[in-house]
Amino acid sequence: MSAEFAVGYEGMMNCNPPAERLKPSGFWTLIAIEKDYTAWQLGDMCALSSVVYVSDEHQPAHWEWLISFSKMGRMVLNDAEIKKCLKAFGAEDFMEDNHERGVARKFWKAVEEKYRVPCPCQNERVVVEGDYRYSVEKRANP
Repeated sequence: MSAEFAVGYEGMMNCNPPAERLKPSGFWTLIAIEKDYTAWQLGDMCALSSVVYVSDEHQPAHWEWLISFSKMGRMVLNDAEIKKCLKAFGAEDFMEDNHERGVARKFWKAVEEKYRVPCPCQNERVVVEGDYRYSVEKRANP
């Protein structure tokens, strides 16, 4: 977990999220209901649906829906596959925001509208690896 962006549990241990985890339409299969997420699968597409407490230095702590998609946790879904996944979850307006290299593409939306602002990634360098994009801090010139 990076210092500039932490999905924190401190302060929320005794709180229930103010919204339910998103459920897909169509033929997705429920795989698991865990404390922090619900897992769904359709073919080789896997989704983890959560409601998380976001605590960062950019705005006050708040709740956000988070859905991450991958090919069984092993490969990145392409843009066409992601479009289908987002539609199934009713999440077409979620923002993709990945802060590390990986295979899961993460989509976020604040539960409360007042917190629906883009992550200040403009100050970060975006790395593109096929259909996967993630941001990394820009390093100062030596």
